[in-house]
Amino acid sequence: MSENFVPWDSARFIKNEEEARAYLDACMEEDPGDGALIRHALGVIARVRGMSGLADATGLSREGLYKAPAPARPQKRLGLLEGKLYVPDDFDAPLPPEILAAFEGGGK
Repeated sequence: MSENFVPWDSARFIKNEEEARAYLDACMEEDPGDGALIRHALGVIARVRGMSGLADATGLSREGLYKAPAPARPQKRLGLLEGKLYVPDDFDAPLPPEILAAFEGGGK
């Protein structure tokens, strides 16, 4: 029997103004600090309400919403873990029989 999956869309569950506010509040609390989750939430709410509705609610123009700059993204530092991680020489060696058995369901 095959399983059917559908993409998650938060907009399907936002039915009124109160739910939209609760969703935005939750996203603001959980945002990691780069604004990505807040931008996503505003996009979801915009789809639910339409851009005109979002413009009315925020006091911005529709054009202003489309042109709003995204917050600067933090730069990723290359080589941050350099010298802190290593791969042992026997990394690709076969596993010992007892560990292999555990992976294959024969272990305790």
